[in-house]
Amino acid sequence: MVTHWVLSLVNGCFAMGAGRFSLCPAITVAIGAGLSLSAMAGPFTVGDVSVDASGSSAQQAQARALATGQSIALSRLYKKLTLESDHAQLPAVEAGDLERLVRSYEVARERHSSQRYIADLTVHFDPDGVRRALRSAHIPFAETESPSRLVLPLLESDGALRLWEEPNPWRDAWHGIGWRHHLVNLVLPYGELEDLTTVSAEQARNGDANALSAVADRYSARETLVALARLESGGGVGVTATRHVGDESTIVFSRHIAAVPNTATTLRQAALTMAETLESDWKLANLVDFSSLSTLDVSTKLTGLENWLSIRQRFDSMSQLAGTQIVSLSRSEAQLTLRYYGALGSLSDALDSRGLSLIDDGGGGWRIETKDVATPLPEPDQNLPEQASAPAAMDRPAAAVSAADGETDPEEDLLFE
Repeated sequence: MVTHWVLSLVNGCFAMGAGRFSLCPAITVAIGAGLSLSAMAGPFTVGDVSVDASGSSAQQAQARALATGQSIALSRLYKKLTLESDHAQLPAVEAGDLERLVRSYEVARERHSSQRYIADLTVHFDPDGVRRALRSAHIPFAETESPSRLVLPLLESDGALRLWEEPNPWRDAWHGIGWRHHLVNLVLPYGELEDLTTVSAEQARNGDANALSAVADRYSARETLVALARLESGGGVGVTATRHVGDESTIVFSRHIAAVPNTATTLRQAALTMAETLESDWKLANLVDFSSLSTLDVSTKLTGLENWLSIRQRFDSMSQLAGTQIVSLSRSEAQLTLRYYGALGSLSDALDSRGLSLIDDGGGGWRIETKDVATPLPEPDQNLPEQASAPAAMDRPAAAVSAADGETDPEEDLLFE
């Protein structure tokens, strides 16, 4: 039986101060089974943290495991938001940091005995606290999540193309890299009947804009990545990723991956290298430059109080914004001055990731429009393979996490309650 323990903060009220919107939190504790906090997921969430600890009692084992897991999660979060070149300078994780920065956590796949505790954690951190920690360490960071990118793993071997066909070890490799809780949002299609009839392997290779846009729309993705892998006679693989947005296409990754002991491992390394490179490029383009401060006058149409409060909350979550001044406010429109760090393009990306579009009206003015937030497609019905479904999460492989992360594998001889 899986038990979820959830410690959560509820945003209890809005406050305005120093020209910046802020949230007034009220603390609650909720304990229950199957409580979903999907709405809290985002750049400051780290999941799939496996913990395994022992102690003189069940309570001590659990306390050690939870403390260790939250420490590992904070270390991973720092790395998630920063460039690899800055990882050596990241702040050390102290016990006091966890008390200040952990906003909530969830426990899944919990098992325990009288002296041992094993579980998987998802930890949600306080955004403002994490930002302050990285800024105090003078480390640039990115927190803007990319739009959803639908990955089409296209395999070329012996002159034949495989996309939906079985076997496709390249598609299996993408499923195996466990790509979750990253700034670059990569999703995989299920390969259902409608997918097969929407885009073929040849259309994907040729960059058929209509077919690629149609399959992306099925999964509420903004763009598609045709990830082409060519198996080579020496055991290596050449991989290329082409980004398609409407009629535009751009090669965003191209590399040769040397052969390792077997083809499956080589392809998995190729998928991981491609995903990590895309993530690194995204971070580099979206680092918050706190040395540059600019202002921008914008307007936004309002449909009511709820719409206005939603926009305020989205502004508050942006580290790119140094402040927001209300110039005028009516029932139907707000005129604002935004003070922002870094480049205008980074501000636009940050707004976009929060469901807001920054639009040049062509007359020297700017406006912000609220976009419709895409809702996940329903889960697939096993009896109806043609039914549309949500993008497949790149699930974490069932392999053990390295001991360097402070995690160990469960021993099979332990009897769990």
